[in-house]
Amino acid sequence: MIAKAKQLGVKIILDFVPNHSSDECEWFQKSIRREVGFEDFYVWDDGKVDPEDNSKRLPPSNWISVFGGSQWTWNAERQQFYLHQFQDKQPDLNFSNPLVRQHMLGVLEYWLD
Repeated sequence: MIAKAKQLGVKIILDFVPNHSSDECEWFQKSIRREVGFEDFYVWDDGKVDPEDNSKRLPPSNWISVFGGSQWTWNAERQQFYLHQFQDKQPDLNFSNPLVRQHMLGVLEYWLD
């Protein structure tokens, strides 16, 4: 495709969005299960205890996603909320984790190659 685009004088633009992955991504699934190296690959939080119902958890903040609604979604398997600035199917990666930065550099290098 790139060779044909060059022949035609067409430029190719790569849209690289390093903020999040899919909730179906292997990394997210491993993070849910707290697999070694993936425990904090995403932004997780216990949330707050509901003062009206001590058995219920509330999101850790009132932040609103770009598309409306809370930026926090409860994950029943992990028993924590995860952060998503966009859709709940797009959990935010935790760039405070050096392993995330390393993995994302690998992804970028793959696409640039």
